Amino acid sequence: MKYCLGGFLTLFFITNLFSNPIIVHSEDFNDCAAVTWQNIAASADNDAADQWSCSASPGTYLINGAGGGADEDWLVSPVINMDEQAGEYLIFEYFNDFDGADIEWFYSTDFSGNYTTADLENATWNTIEIDPYDIGNDTYISNFLPHAAIDISMINGTNVYFALKYSAGGNVADSRYWEIDNIKILADYYGLISNTETCEDLKTSLFNLIDSHNVIEYTSSDFDVWDSQFVTDLRLNDNSTTYIVKDRYSEIPGGAEPYEFTHGLDRDQGGNVTEEGLFYNREHVFPRSWWGGGNTPQVDTQYTDIHILVPADKFVNLQRSNFPMAEVGIPDETFLNSSQLGPSATSGYSETVFEPIDEYKGDFARIFLYMAVRYEDQIADWETLDSRGDDVLNGDPYLVYEDWYRDLLISWHNADAVSDEEKDRNNAIFSIQGNRNPFVDHPEYVDAIWVDPCVPLGVSLTAFIAKQIEEEVLLEWSTSSETNNAYFEMEHSLDGVDFESLGRVEGKGNSTVLQEYQHLHRSPAFGYNYYRLRQFDFDGTMTVSGIESIYFEKDKSIRFYPNPVNDVLFIENSTSGGILSYAIKNNLGKTINKIESSDPSIEINLEILAEGLYFIEVWSADRFVKILRFVKI
Repeated sequence: MKYCLGGFLTLFFITNLFSNPIIVHSEDFNDCAAVTWQNIAASADNDAADQWSCSASPGTYLINGAGGGADEDWLVSPVINMDEQAGEYLIFEYFNDFDGADIEWFYSTDFSGNYTTADLENATWNTIEIDPYDIGNDTYISNFLPHAAIDISMINGTNVYFALKYSAGGNVADSRYWEIDNIKILADYYGLISNTETCEDLKTSLFNLIDSHNVIEYTSSDFDVWDSQFVTDLRLNDNSTTYIVKDRYSEIPGGAEPYEFTHGLDRDQGGNVTEEGLFYNREHVFPRSWWGGGNTPQVDTQYTDIHILVPADKFVNLQRSNFPMAEVGIPDETFLNSSQLGPSATSGYSETVFEPIDEYKGDFARIFLYMAVRYEDQIADWETLDSRGDDVLNGDPYLVYEDWYRDLLISWHNADAVSDEEKDRNNAIFSIQGNRNPFVDHPEYVDAIWVDPCVPLGVSLTAFIAKQIEEEVLLEWSTSSETNNAYFEMEHSLDGVDFESLGRVEGKGNSTVLQEYQHLHRSPAFGYNYYRLRQFDFDGTMTVSGIESIYFEKDKSIRFYPNPVNDVLFIENSTSGGILSYAIKNNLGKTINKIESSDPSIEINLEILAEGLYFIEVWSADRFVKILRFVKI
């Protein structure tokens, strides 16, 4: 039977796991005489020969409903206090074989604690959703699998019981063999993290929390990285008919995939590939060459750290190589799900980069930020081990990444919020490695660690304004401090997207006193003009300011303010009498509201409008007057 191998594995697998969270309850079934869970047969059970029972070797609890009458057997926990801690997770390992119904998990807050059939059936049992994999029906896996950690923090009470239910009709065709091992309820994973900690202190506290994870093998006949992907990177295909590999290099969320991979069957067979869709392999999102690494798990634990290992199309993986992930300008190659490879369009870097699709940029950014925390004690030494890694790493154990790359990761993190799938993957890894990616659970930690004032800008910009003077625009800005400030480059745009340089003003280098700057733009265009500053350090590091706008009118008889606007827009009309019509339209040209007035000053309440760009068409009785454009915030 295949389960013997898995039983041995799980005994090894749980060693030294979960030193960080509080263990609310644990049962490993290694000592059958001391097992705290009890079997109860329901009244519908007609097969006394098949009950939940303990197997001292390999130390599991098992049941097999083949033969005999119908089965309904429950395995019920001792009483558990769910009010002492917070943030509880349920974790267990399992092996199943043959066909038949899955086991079911329940909890009860009114079970009497008397392990009798009557008391079992008088209690209210609430379902806990699980999603076990059909191990026995897959020829490519024969090990126990840990189920992804299940959030049970919503369960409250001082007298809570948990239960496993096994049902079968008594026929071989609808019965199933199950083994259960290492049931744990863990709590308060982040309990030692103070809510007042920020910056480097918070980062180091998180390092101490997620350090020393359980290391699995990269390739082994026991549970290895390949096997872990049956837990961490499994999804239903587009037709919801079968489970396939979740490949972020080929998946098209919301659309048809160009190809699909089956776990095990389509695993990398070695050799060269010249196109997509042939095999999948294991991609180190943070390339192993950046740490000079190989397969030396006692030292090189990141080699098998499944937080940074994802299944990926082999061809795309080879093309990505060890290039940084960043924004591509004009791509040299575009892959079937629109991932790209080509020269960087990310400010501060111009070499070749790989750009994933938008749906996974935040996922990948949080993996890189996880690396900065998990390997805080090593990562500063990796800076010069690889030229591309050197482009990204800065040799500082706190900042970890060069400014341009850290800014990019934070922007990706902010633009692509944590998804349910990402949370599920974090829970799955928790059940295997015993540690979590804190930026999936607490996205706010990113700003708390790496954003001003923790990481001061090279220049502290205290003001930046654009003023209209006659037919020119005066840009004025000031700084309260400067570090290695080489110069400012002023930029102008007509649409707020494409900017052109207006020239540069030298910086003060290093300063701790107020510095004031100005530049006169002598030829602004009619309509909107947008301005921003690029600030460059002596080492080429660059930051970009916010955008300031100003509007030049040919016809100044009608003006409005403020812009952008939050609640109320004011319009002043100095034309010579008559009724004017004001039509408010969205950026698709649809009229939202229409107002007619002859008053020289009107107020329009915009509270009901969603944020975005809008236009006001102004008409007199017989002619078009002008268009006003505003942004609702």
